[in-house]
Amino acid sequence: MRFLIMLFLSTISVASSATGAVQSKSIQIRPTQDISIYVVSDGLFSDGRPKALVRIWPDGRIIWSRNGVSGGEPFFEGRANPQKMEEFFHLLQSEQVYSKKNLSRSYYGPDSSFTVIRINDGNLHLKMESWHELSEAGGGGVATSGG
Repeated sequence: MRFLIMLFLSTISVASSATGAVQSKSIQIRPTQDISIYVVSDGLFSDGRPKALVRIWPDGRIIWSRNGVSGGEPFFEGRANPQKMEEFFHLLQSEQVYSKKNLSRSYYGPDSSFTVIRINDGNLHLKMESWHELSEAGGGGVATSGG
């Protein structure tokens, strides 16, 4: 999962860094291409609502959380070059990431919190889920493929 995040970030350059906090609002747009990275908490005391880390639209609009690990407010907004977005989606198709079943395997346990990377490219979809980033965030442990 980290590889895909790093690949994406190295492909897309943000035109303007934090342009200021963005007010929280529900966005109902369903574009044919988009990328979302968010945190889901399935624990007993969870409110059940995902917390956004990053959302990227095909026109280059990017919204990201100040908290890059657990997400949520405050959010910032910037722009990426739409041509770079298109190049990134072409790269994903050429690398055949949508057909690699091991990328869609979930890596988390019951009642846990985990990070989701969801990529939609027309009829192609990829959803990766892992608790590794959250488990390793404090620096006190390392999550492996066995848990």
